Amino acid sequence: GGEKDRMNRRAILAAAVAAPLLTIRSASATEPGDRDVSVLDYVPTGVTPDGSHLQLALNDAPRVFVPEGLTLVVTDEISVPSGRTLLIDGTLTSAPSRPANWAMLRVAAKTDILIAGYGTLDANKAAQTLDGDGLTNIYGAWVSGTSARVTVSDLLLSDFRSGVNSPADG
Repeated sequence: GGEKDRMNRRAILAAAVAAPLLTIRSASATEPGDRDVSVLDYVPTGVTPDGSHLQLALNDAPRVFVPEGLTLVVTDEISVPSGRTLLIDGTLTSAPSRPANWAMLRVAAKTDILIAGYGTLDANKAAQTLDGDGLTNIYGAWVSGTSARVTVSDLLLSDFRSGVNSPADG
């Protein structure tokens, strides 16, 4: 019995040690998981999803994703709160005629933020006022103030003056 009991204990210990590793591997930081909410969870029936629904989701949930195939028109800057993960596999596109220095995503004096995915932030250049150089005066993400530990990764940023801007003066 002693050798068999030792083997069983080793198997139980091995399983207990391996289980957390399996859990960690199954919940990637850049893929939607069980605890994530879709922006679509914040869209009432019969309403076209837009940037305001993304803001509601970010205000409410720590991990929010924009599913592939979904395009959200963003009229007002989206403020990303501290401690959030925003996974974008769809498209965020700027509403027409955004004012100069407008940012699609704004991170001001926030910490611990991940914005990632395989989607697109699109300035919608054809619908914007351009400067003398033919550039938009809008930004994909504006990170300012005392913000720290902010990561923007893997997104396609299209036609912004600057995809990610982090000015020294905030």
